[in-house]
Amino acid sequence: DVIIRATQGQMDVRAAARQVRDMVGLTDRGARAVGRYSDTLLASGMRPDRAASLTERYSDRLVTQRAMNIARTEVLRAANRGTQLVWEGAVGEGTLDATELEQRWIVSKDERLCPKCRPLGGTTAPIGGTFPGGSSGPPLHPSCRCAVGLSRRRA
Repeated sequence: DVIIRATQGQMDVRAAARQVRDMVGLTDRGARAVGRYSDTLLASGMRPDRAASLTERYSDRLVTQRAMNIARTEVLRAANRGTQLVWEGAVGEGTLDATELEQRWIVSKDERLCPKCRPLGGTTAPIGGTFPGGSSGPPLHPSCRCAVGLSRRRA
């Protein structure tokens, strides 16, 4: 429901993340990190109440980061899939010609481009089809910043 409302423009991704935050907890990895952090603070001789306060702040920060990651990824997934469904509907109605157009994987060409997405940049798939590797389109992974666009088929 939160993601639907965000894709409908009823809230931005940060507002969606705040709502998602109330629904998620730490991952197993995050819980282990929080436990190690607490152990380190206590082993350093810190007072238990101060260690508990710092540990709680660290845990809260990890949950907030996780909620933002979920919100961004799922809003992007919904936006890309919605775009693809519009194209598929237009092909079905005859307003788009699938013999002339195809989907193109769009990457953010910067220092944050991940090695999983790099090879997909510029690859194409038929409208309603799959990209190389079997994906129906972005996002390929959490925090993926890729998108899908339409382009003319190359002759």
